[in-house]
Amino acid sequence: AEIEKSENSFTLNENGLKLGLFTEMRKDKSKFSNCKTTNAAISVLASICAKENSWDDCLLLNTEDNIIESSNSNLFIVKRNRIITSPITAGCVDGTMRSFIKSQFDFKEKTITKEYLFSADEVFLSNAIEGVKWVESFEEKKYQSHKIARLVFDKLNYLHSKK
Repeated sequence: AEIEKSENSFTLNENGLKLGLFTEMRKDKSKFSNCKTTNAAISVLASICAKENSWDDCLLLNTEDNIIESSNSNLFIVKRNRIITSPITAGCVDGTMRSFIKSQFDFKEKTITKEYLFSADEVFLSNAIEGVKWVESFEEKKYQSHKIARLVFDKLNYLHSKK
């Protein structure tokens, strides 16, 4: 394995992402669910599903039919200016960007259902490769804002530039 320090700042997406829901497989809730492993079948199949449906990404379900993450990112929703994400116990990856957001912002862990996503004010994804990506739509739901995603993005780039 090799590790390189990135000299580049992250770039916020100009156009919002379009998300769908991958329903063909469910992610187990186990002590290994929070880790990235070589068994990435569900992520690969979800990415294929997204491409086939002209979506930018697909959201994944756990064995209890709760939405936990996307095929390659942690999922964050915003309701009334509060950042919400799935609890680690739901089976999502405990990503480095999730940890960053947890350390820099006040957020709540809550079970995320499809209905909860439809009532959200804003949705964004985050991972260590791409930083923060705001979401324009999930299925037929359109989100009107990405101000919290912008705030998280700005803080991430500010702290990254200080290193």
